[in-house]
Formats: sequence, C-alpha cells, structure tokens
Amino acid sequence: MPGKTYITGSGGANDICSSAREVVVTLAQSRQRFVEKAPYVTAPGRRVTTVVSDLGVYEKADEHGELVLTGVYADRAEGDAVAAARAACGWDLAVAPTLRRFEAPDPDQLRLVRMFDPRRYFLG
Repeated sequence: MPGKTYITGSGGANDICSSAREVVVTLAQSRQRFVEKAPYVTAPGRRVTTVVSDLGVYEKADEHGELVLTGVYADRAEGDAVAAARAACGWDLAVAPTLRRFEAPDPDQLRLVRMFDPRRYFLG
C-alpha cells in the first residue's frame, strides 16, 4: 500500500477464499482498513458475505454487491452507531432500512471464542 510496508503473498488466504463456500471477515474498523478500493489484492472477495467489525455488521446481497451496514451493537444508540460506522468508512456507506441489534456476548459465548483465540490476537 502506498506509504505502508506490506509483505507480498497471501499466505494461503487465496486458497481459502477461492475454495470456501462463504468467508466472514472480522477486523477493527478504521478508514485505513475500510477503503473504497484496495490497492493490492491477494485473494478474491467474491466469497466474502459478511464483515464483522467493532462498529457493526456488514453484509453483501450477492458476490458482486456492496457491503451494507445491517447490524449494530446494543450498547450504543442507533444514530451514534451509524455515525461512527460512516466516520470509519472510506466510502459512502449504505445502511439497511432496518438495523439488527446485537447484544454483548454472554460468558459462555466469550469462553468459546477465547478457546479459538488463546493468544488474544483478535480479542485484544
């Protein structure tokens, strides 16, 4: 990426994205990560159906569709959540007419997630 250091190669991501029926992406959202056009692509995005960020849930209607904000977290007022998601997005974000509200995970759900992220790469 311009002005950034990156390592070339997909590290297997292309194999996974090309052969998986569905791909769900999770990330901390920012304008630097939610860009309108990626300058460097290592794997096709056709199979990405859902993106879950710390600001909301985004879905595509089909493999060539645009990501649309379809859900927000219940700990924030809906208007504030939409404003935060738009502010951390590098394009004119589409928002579904009705947003789903997601509650914080319960202790059992957190325990399960932590089993898959013991080094806390994703959970922080």
